[in-house]
Amino acid sequence: MMNFTGQTRRRNVNLGTRPLTTKKDLLLRAQLEREKRAKDRTRINAATKIQSFIRMHLTCQQFFAHDIWISDMEHSIHIFPAYGPRILNYDNEENLSKLLKLTKLYMIDYCSGSFRNYFATKLLSRIKTCCMLSTVLDIIDKDTLSMKTFMQNGLIPFLNHFEHVNETEATVSLIFEYLCSWYKDDFEAKSIVQLEIFQLNIHRCKSREFIEFLLLNSFLTFESSVFSHLLREPMRVLENYFIIYGQLMNKDTLNLRPYLSNANAMHLLERLVKDIYYIFPLVSKDSMTCLPTKDAYHIKNLFESKFIDTFLEKRPSYEHEVHFMGWYKFLQLADMCNKKTSVLLNFLSNKSLMFELFTSIDQSDSKMAFQLLIELMDLWLLVSTDFDLLSDSSKISMNQLISFTKSLKDLVFHNLWDLSKDDRSENFETALHLLNKLYLRDSRIHFVTKKRNHDEKGHEIKDPNITTSKDFWATDDQNFLKINIYKILSNYDDAYRSKAELNEDNNEEEAGMENENNTMKKRSLKLEVFEEMSRNQTRNETKQLRKLSILLRVPFFLPFNERVDLFYTLIALDKQRLNLDDPDRNMMFELAMPWMSNGMGRQTAVISREHVLEDAFNSYNKIGERFKSRLSVTFVNEFGPEAGIDGGGITKEFLTSVSEEGFKKSEYKLFETNDQYELYPSTDVTPEKLKYLWFMGKIVGKCLYEHVLIDVSFANFFLKKLLNYSNNFQLSFDDLSSLDSSLYMNLTKLLAMTDEEIQSLGLTFEMTSSTKDKPIELIPNGSHIPVTKENVLQYLTKVSNYKLNVSMFRQCVSFHGGLSTMILPTWVEMFNSIELQMLISGGGKDIDLDDLKNNVEYGGFSSDDKTIVALWEIMAECNTEERLAFIKFVTSVPQAPLQGFQALEPRFGIRNAGTELDRLPTASTCVNLLKLPDYQDKELLREKLLYAIKSGARFDLS
Repeated sequence: MMNFTGQTRRRNVNLGTRPLTTKKDLLLRAQLEREKRAKDRTRINAATKIQSFIRMHLTCQQFFAHDIWISDMEHSIHIFPAYGPRILNYDNEENLSKLLKLTKLYMIDYCSGSFRNYFATKLLSRIKTCCMLSTVLDIIDKDTLSMKTFMQNGLIPFLNHFEHVNETEATVSLIFEYLCSWYKDDFEAKSIVQLEIFQLNIHRCKSREFIEFLLLNSFLTFESSVFSHLLREPMRVLENYFIIYGQLMNKDTLNLRPYLSNANAMHLLERLVKDIYYIFPLVSKDSMTCLPTKDAYHIKNLFESKFIDTFLEKRPSYEHEVHFMGWYKFLQLADMCNKKTSVLLNFLSNKSLMFELFTSIDQSDSKMAFQLLIELMDLWLLVSTDFDLLSDSSKISMNQLISFTKSLKDLVFHNLWDLSKDDRSENFETALHLLNKLYLRDSRIHFVTKKRNHDEKGHEIKDPNITTSKDFWATDDQNFLKINIYKILSNYDDAYRSKAELNEDNNEEEAGMENENNTMKKRSLKLEVFEEMSRNQTRNETKQLRKLSILLRVPFFLPFNERVDLFYTLIALDKQRLNLDDPDRNMMFELAMPWMSNGMGRQTAVISREHVLEDAFNSYNKIGERFKSRLSVTFVNEFGPEAGIDGGGITKEFLTSVSEEGFKKSEYKLFETNDQYELYPSTDVTPEKLKYLWFMGKIVGKCLYEHVLIDVSFANFFLKKLLNYSNNFQLSFDDLSSLDSSLYMNLTKLLAMTDEEIQSLGLTFEMTSSTKDKPIELIPNGSHIPVTKENVLQYLTKVSNYKLNVSMFRQCVSFHGGLSTMILPTWVEMFNSIELQMLISGGGKDIDLDDLKNNVEYGGFSSDDKTIVALWEIMAECNTEERLAFIKFVTSVPQAPLQGFQALEPRFGIRNAGTELDRLPTASTCVNLLKLPDYQDKELLREKLLYAIKSGARFDLS
């Protein structure tokens, strides 16, 4: 159409919304159609094939149902060779057994041996009853068939499928008669039969009872068993041997009298146990962990006393290392089945076993025997009281214990000092744990480091019978001792402090509220820091790091004096870090530039004599690490502020006064005492008491920080908890003795009781507590679970765990939190509980007079004055108790400083108090000063001095 301009109008025509089909779409559609047709053809072909098989199967079934093969003898003999084992699909085994008998002669006459063997083994692997068994075995040509092929392809599958229990005895007899007639004197064939039968997997077999009967008869049939590298599954053989043992011990169950007489029963049992000893070394630990029958009855038989006694008694009479390997593997299996403790207790009660183990490590240095002893000694320490350990009637003699301890010490030191982490022995961690337990026990009862005897005046009596010394635990390796670790220890201390600050919330208002989970997160910090340092080590630092590792894990390898020096060196480094090493310079720096101060200047406080603990708590509890700085204390009594210049003496007086009130005054009820009058935190705690416990921990830390000794004796278990921060403060059963010795002794008596005696006590897994309104269940539903001989050890550990760990957890966390504010856990963990007590209150049972005389500052006297000469003569003539009382009179603590009197701060002083002879000697304990009148007469001095010491009226503030 033309418009008025003469041009054609263009029109847009919409033919629909469907997109245009591209070539790619067409090809894809065609491909999908082809795939669909192919799937349809596959389904049709499959259906056709299935229909064909179904028709064939129905036809065959119809054919055999009419018994045509029975009526037509000529055709019947060809049916089995034609159909083969498939014929089992069409009729039952009873009917087919008749057909096979007709066919047997034909096959023997006309079929080759290889065909018959193939046919027979296939058929044998599929039958499930004994109807056809005899005929199938007759068809086999033994000359052309190997025993191994027959066992693996025919007999073993048959044994797995066999179902008819009522045919057990006849079937087993038939099988073994056939096998015995086959191998006769062929040793190799006999070994194959044994190996295959003893490696049967009972869990795959249809009839468990049949296989158990078969295994027992296998053991009875074969005169000796062969176990070597040919065993594919030694753990399976071991399981089957346990079944045989169960049948031997319960032989009446299966009516075995015709097979097993009483005359040879013990001989068979002895042979079985010997075989087990040779199987155990072939069993790997991984196969034990995959054991699917931990709760099966035949496995449980192993861990009864009856089997263990037999296992130990019937061991081979030679090859000791075989015994040790067998025992050790048996112990590993018991561990997998949660029966390790009961097995160890049975081992411990066997004197011949213990004698053989100790003799072996003394003579041949058997590695396996030593590993066993480590496991046994670990449990023995747990269940033995101190009296048991030292008793002459102990199962382990003192010589054996000392010899073992020395060997264990050498083993641990060798692993830590000479070997890298990857090269250490498998049981190193267990050995290390045991060595620490032995060391702690020795610290208490001195079975290795014998105590020295002293006469009535305190002089040491030399005993030629004592061969061990106090330095037994410290190593004498000179290469180790000469390594200097001060620098690397300082680096470790900085790294530990940095990581600890990242994990710490510093919220002292919540002191003691920390829960167990939070504590567990921090317990591995010590070794984590060391591992990080080890990854960044240089070649030159290898020995220094290994010595540091020993200091962290077994610090007693270093002599005690060296550890004390390291402890005070770390404190000195910390003071240097905080600019506390020169307090006067630090104070001037704060006055000149207060904006640059770190807040570590003098911490002032006004303390009332009537409320020392409360005022100290309110003044110093919230200042955190600033408590390390110099304290400026003003005491106030009923007359007002006390005059005095603090040169360190008033600070000491403050710390000792707070200690006296906090630890010893009953009105605060922060601490209780055991029967030795040693202190531990009260079990009756409140949030307020927990805060005070935190503060008392800071006080003890401040005393350690400032070298101030305090006259406080803590219970051993409490000190051990403080030193066990790296293990969440956990203690074990033997630590209960220092908390409640009566309870500890009564509990240990349970171990020696019979089951009837224990049950007569009517004990259950619950206990009462003075701080709880109702009884405490030690395990779920514990009030309804009686204590028996089997679970008595669990009962002991649960009771001790509650008393030592559960009921003391919050108190220990609080006290340790305050202590750690002043002294890092790694510093105090260099010592054991006895040594920590010595750090707190001084060391030794007597004083060194020469050391004291060489470190005295005189005021108004000289060393050759008549009164001073008489004083030292009197001290030399006094007994130990009087000398310690003299030291307490002057310093407030009846102990000498660990590093000698040169480390006493302030220094020990004697000042001339004038010529008034009627006056008694007095002392200012805050500055360790004795004020001694110039008596000029030895007997008068003795009378006045001893009277003043015994009266205790010593204090005179100057």
